[in-house]
Amino acid sequence: MTWPRALLVLAATATCAGTLCVLGAAASLADAQRTGNQHSQDRVPSVEEIASRHRAALGKLPALIAHWSGSISKDAQNIHYDIVAARDGRFRQVFSFPLLQRSEGSNGSVDWTQDENGDVFIETAQHHVSMDARLVRLNDARIDAQHSFVSGVAQINGRRAYALNTVVAGNLSTIYIDAASALVDGADFGQYTVRYGAYRRFQGVPVPTQVTETDGDSAFTVTVDDVDFRLTRNDFEPPPQRRPQFPDGVREVSMKFDSPRGLIVVAAAVNGNTVRLLVDSGSTTSIIDADVAKRLKLPTGGAARIQGVGTMTGSVAKIDSFDLGGMLFRPFFMEAVPLRLPSALAHNGIDGILGYDLLASLVMRISYKHGQLRFMLPESFTYAGNGTVIPVDTAKRVPLVGASVGLNDRGQFTIDTGSDAKLVLYRKFADANRRDFIMLPLDVVQAYAAGAAGEFPTRLETISRLNLGSYSLPNVLAQVALREVGAFGQSSADGIIGAGSLALFEAVFLDYAGKRLILEQ
Repeated sequence: MTWPRALLVLAATATCAGTLCVLGAAASLADAQRTGNQHSQDRVPSVEEIASRHRAALGKLPALIAHWSGSISKDAQNIHYDIVAARDGRFRQVFSFPLLQRSEGSNGSVDWTQDENGDVFIETAQHHVSMDARLVRLNDARIDAQHSFVSGVAQINGRRAYALNTVVAGNLSTIYIDAASALVDGADFGQYTVRYGAYRRFQGVPVPTQVTETDGDSAFTVTVDDVDFRLTRNDFEPPPQRRPQFPDGVREVSMKFDSPRGLIVVAAAVNGNTVRLLVDSGSTTSIIDADVAKRLKLPTGGAARIQGVGTMTGSVAKIDSFDLGGMLFRPFFMEAVPLRLPSALAHNGIDGILGYDLLASLVMRISYKHGQLRFMLPESFTYAGNGTVIPVDTAKRVPLVGASVGLNDRGQFTIDTGSDAKLVLYRKFADANRRDFIMLPLDVVQAYAAGAAGEFPTRLETISRLNLGSYSLPNVLAQVALREVGAFGQSSADGIIGAGSLALFEAVFLDYAGKRLILEQ
């Protein structure tokens, strides 16, 4: 699940510590009404004068920690946010959508996000802007007089402003300083624009309370409703990972699964109603068919957008009680969209997909040979077997592993239990490693592969070997994606290792918490 850009607006700014630093883009003043002739008799102040007035108008923030809240409006959806931030870059912010909440933050050492199902992802902290830049935004920028110039006067939201140009990375960008208040009215970064429609003072601090950001055809508006500087401390630590409730005295559950086309389909209970779900480690989120959600009378709200081969849109469904083999999730959220599965699967009565937000809190053991799944809590799982252990990266909400093909040509591959293929290679990687194929181009078979919400053209070839840890699989049939569409076009991986290869192993362990894939033969 990718966080919408609107959610990141409170964590991002076009300023850097030190001098004014804007997003690299060619400057555009097309939407600013130039009034140079009208004010030709006015003296335009120098950059130094503008900078001095700006510093005086802004003043200093009265505390090291601030708390504020407001709303984000985008695509007819209104999202409430609440943020606490410190001057040293630590922060915690909560986004309240219809039916659900998501949050993110940093304690200075690690950055973290938590999704609506309580899954927490933690990584080493990156650079974060201070409380000042988050709250007063571009007003926190220090204007570098040596690399800036005043290009004229503009009308921004009906207010007279000085257009201050600055060059960053060879690109010209423009920030508008209000001629009357000396505060920032907006900025242009190529097609990306920012406009501050209103200000309000909180304990003497001028805060932009209506901010509109536009990037091409996409736009959203952020409001600030209240600000409090009276906090002295706050908890910026990551929250604990939510775990499902296991039956009393039980540390793992096991269940049989059906295997249409070599995949994993399990029975689950949604508010007491039986549904059939595809276990798909290649899905960043869990999905329920929109018609099934309606039939089960699940409350829905907000907007959902799922990228498969094509795009599926719908809403979010709230499940009060989700039971999988005796494990209880209360509540559990799924994206309710029209589930357009490939025709070969559609007749199997699959009602939805279980993805990252369920699997992330568990260790999953798959026995394709015996058609059995086992789920364990990470804290009760230790591995002492003889299998190969491969590190996993879950930053993209799918398990990504390093592997090699043929003569040790390495790449990054998604472990995808929702694909029946043995191996899918994206065209760029395949074309760069032609020596690893054992079929001649004239022998290549053209075909189509199907995924959620569409199909895409492929060519079928054979790779001499697929090397996974200490194991090597010979003569692996590979589907080369000729047109990287939808989620495939956005992937940072070089391909997919699907159930066709995973089923060759006696046992497959996916340990999300331990960030490892374990294969046994």
